[in-house]
Order: sequence, then structure tokens, then C-alpha cells
Amino acid sequence: MSIIQSEIDLAAVPVIDFAPVVEDEIAGKRAVAKAVYAALHDIGFMYVRNAGIPAALRNRLFAAMADFFARPAADKQALAWTTSAANRGYVGPNRQTLDPNHPGDLKEALDTGWELDHTEGQRALEQVNRWPEDDPTFRETVLTFHRSALEAAHRILATLEAALKLRSGTLVNTHQHHNQTLRLLHYPPLTSLCPQPQQVRAGAHTDFGSITLLFQNGIGGLELRDRAGRWIAAPASPEAVLVNTGDLMQRWTNDQFRSTEHRVVLPEGADAARSPLEYH
Repeated sequence: MSIIQSEIDLAAVPVIDFAPVVEDEIAGKRAVAKAVYAALHDIGFMYVRNAGIPAALRNRLFAAMADFFARPAADKQALAWTTSAANRGYVGPNRQTLDPNHPGDLKEALDTGWELDHTEGQRALEQVNRWPEDDPTFRETVLTFHRSALEAAHRILATLEAALKLRSGTLVNTHQHHNQTLRLLHYPPLTSLCPQPQQVRAGAHTDFGSITLLFQNGIGGLELRDRAGRWIAAPASPEAVLVNTGDLMQRWTNDQFRSTEHRVVLPEGADAARSPLEYH
């Protein structure tokens, strides 16, 4: 059973088709920008279909993640996240607590980013990805997906510019310094974790950056707090990208776009004993 009772409205998050943006169809792009403004102004989240990321690449990433997170705990811990300056490496269950009023979050992750070179100065020395040495294809898959996701993020940012009637490049040009994090996130079966009272997958929080692209697979659990203070579901949708605006974007837009509080609750029934990565 979920430890938090929720009021669920499955139709609350808009679904927007970005095919006109990918295909550069002018009239369609205007309609997409209008829909994006409404979604991010009203709730701060939207499902984006046809964002330009190949389905085969997405499936390959989820398969690679399943292999990585199935590794023994000691192997993953050898790649552990070390410092906030680096922000790279493995993060085990209970390591992060997004809501300080709850126990640690029941998730694990591998934080990665762009492979920086000498032109990035000190950052290149600090922010070094940590990869399993025995599987070079894992690194290649993650970095290929990162490039594709970044292209999609730039398309979305360009659409935000149009939605806000900003000069072209206003937002895209501020996202050229590889300050993105690609977090590979896994929710292990609850049977291996023994949840404590009030413990959840991810505590209630807002994102601190500009935009987040979330690629869901299998089991859901993500919930958003609407303007009335109710928690509403954002079900897993493998064919779409769930996009939300964070604290920075809310500030940049003078509150035109929302940074919405969200959380991930525990699954119920048979899903509690399964990993979402089993669905890849």
C-alpha cells in the first residue's frame, strides 16, 4: 500500500505533440508554443511527444541501466558520488533526502554529465564521470543518449522562447556551457529495501534548475501538487518525455512559468516487488 493518500486526476497534465517543432512547420510551431505556455503557466509540467529522440536509443539506454543497477552493491559503490563540486557518480538508497521531514529516499542513481575537456578549466578536473571499467558500451550508450536529449532540450527551450515572445536564442544561448546533469535513476523493488514509516521514493521538492526532462519507464508513482494543494498523478508514459520548469525558470520568467512541487510515492500491489527497468 502507498503510505500517502492522494487525490488523483489522470487528465491533469497536458500532452503536447512537438512534431511541428521537429519538422519546422511554422503554423504548427505557433500552436505548440501556445499550448506550452498554458501548460507551464498553469501546472509547470507537460508531456512532450515526438521530441526527436529515437525510441531505439531510449530503449537501449533503459537496457543499459538495467544491467548497471543489477550489479552487486559493492561494484556500484566503487563508483560512488564524492563531492558536490563533482556531482558525478553513484548514489545509493537512503543517500539523498529531498524532504527533510521524511527518511532517506528509496532510490539509487548514477549522476553523469558532458565529458568536459581542457577548455572548461577547473570544471574539467572536478566534474569527471565515473564509469564501470569492464563495460565501455555503457559509457557510449549514456553519452549518445545525453547528446540526443540535449538536442531535444534545446528544441524545448526554443519553444519556450516563442511562448514567452522572447528574442530567438534568449534561453538556448544560456544553455551552452554543459551544466546539465543526466541522472540515471532507479527505484529498486521494495522487497529489498524494507521501507520505514513515511518513507517514499523521492520526497516532495521543487527542481532548482531551468527545465527537467524525465524519461519514465514502467511503474509510475510521480505526483504533482496543483494550485489547490492537491496531489495529482503523472503516470509513466514511455512514449513521451515529461518536462517541467524549475525554480530558476520561474524566477527568469517572473512567475509566468511555475516550479511545481512533486514527489514519488511507493508503488502498490505487485509493482512493489518489481523494478521499473523490468519493463524495458
